[in-house]
Amino acid sequence: MVQIINPLLGMIFVIALARITGATGLGEYTFALSMVAIFEGIAGLGLRSYMIREIGKCQAKWHAIFTSNMALGVGSALAAQIIMMFSAKIMGYEAEILKGLFIISFSLVPTVVLYVLTSILYAFDRMAVAGVVQVLETVVRVLLGLAVIFFGLGMSWLLVSFVVSRALAAAMTWWMQLKHIGRPQRVWDREIFRALLKTAPTFAGMAILASVYWRVNILMLSRLVSAEAVGHFSAGYRLMDLATFVGGGVLTAIYPTLTRMFHHARENFQLLIDKCVQYTITGYLPIVVLVHVLSTKILTLFYGPEFVAAATGLQILIWITLPYTLVKLFANGLVIAGRAHLDLRVNVYRLVWNLVLNYFLIDRMGMLGACIATLISVTASVILQIYYLRGVARPALRLSQLLKPVAATLAMVCALELTAAWHLIPQLLLAVVVYLGALLLLRPFDTEDRRMLACLGRPPAGGIA
Repeated sequence: MVQIINPLLGMIFVIALARITGATGLGEYTFALSMVAIFEGIAGLGLRSYMIREIGKCQAKWHAIFTSNMALGVGSALAAQIIMMFSAKIMGYEAEILKGLFIISFSLVPTVVLYVLTSILYAFDRMAVAGVVQVLETVVRVLLGLAVIFFGLGMSWLLVSFVVSRALAAAMTWWMQLKHIGRPQRVWDREIFRALLKTAPTFAGMAILASVYWRVNILMLSRLVSAEAVGHFSAGYRLMDLATFVGGGVLTAIYPTLTRMFHHARENFQLLIDKCVQYTITGYLPIVVLVHVLSTKILTLFYGPEFVAAATGLQILIWITLPYTLVKLFANGLVIAGRAHLDLRVNVYRLVWNLVLNYFLIDRMGMLGACIATLISVTASVILQIYYLRGVARPALRLSQLLKPVAATLAMVCALELTAAWHLIPQLLLAVVVYLGALLLLRPFDTEDRRMLACLGRPPAGGIA
């Protein structure tokens, strides 16, 4: 629920910014956030999955794991801040852009502190606690951002508000950890730190490659086309990102359970993988088709008539949500199985494919080229992950589990065609009712669904030490 509510709150600010400043203003803001997001991947070293996995093995070691990760994370954040400014200077950005990047770079240290603290909460199944902080941070950021826009203070103060909200979130998460888990002891374990250093390059590589992958389109569009093209791409990308948060939130919530099942009940691990694939298709297929058909109406509602030009891009981008959710699921499976190096390899291939496709397609097709490049590279990476998972938990899907959501989606498409002249909201509501009604008539659930719920409801072994 948090992963749905949070981006919805963020969309309030994005819509206000787009309507007031247009595609160019949205493009400039998105560029700044995309640049810092790349270096957040460097600063965080991608160690959340590692922390959750190791604490899942032995919760008594969490003090030493926390100490090692916090020390390494803060050091890497300071290094990332220096590298970020040096890189921006070398790339020859204008003085105003450099000023904005300098301001937002100060969010890196509180971001890493927040990252480590939230990882501890996740590892102890304190999802609701971490979710409350995430929502409050977004509320603060939205309110501060709207105030900056309302008073016309400019882009620099907008970026300052981002840094402030991130620092407040880190402080709030620290308080939540003290309340719900306890004060971490300063335990320095050389073996744990050595293991962390040994593992860090793999996890950091995965995080950095993923961060670069999802922002390289924006960076290349800003260089090869214009800020307006970045704004149109961002409009569709934001809606695509909003949709992926649903599946991403579920996968984050069940990650600790997947870890326990892999180590203690392998057959249930396979069941959870299979069911996640089934429900990803069942949940995302109608969303993809709905947004594809109603793209123009949706963009007009959210951003205004100026963004109708982004409709074709949204029609392509929304199809990414389905394979991207599977990418996250299979990446979790590889990491839990101790095969993070294989997922790192997938990230390398995916980035290379994306860079090459972007270089050729953006030059010929502009913003649409960036959308197509992303869709192709994500889909290809899913196929490669399935190949690497064959020795761990080969994803299995029965034909009936695929045909039922497809049939229900076709019924929904017929409803959309018959109501093409309707306004967006009633048309959308009717389409959802038709899909759910058709799906339930086909009886999508079986006895394995009960076993899956029992796995998810099983409490973690051990306690907080």
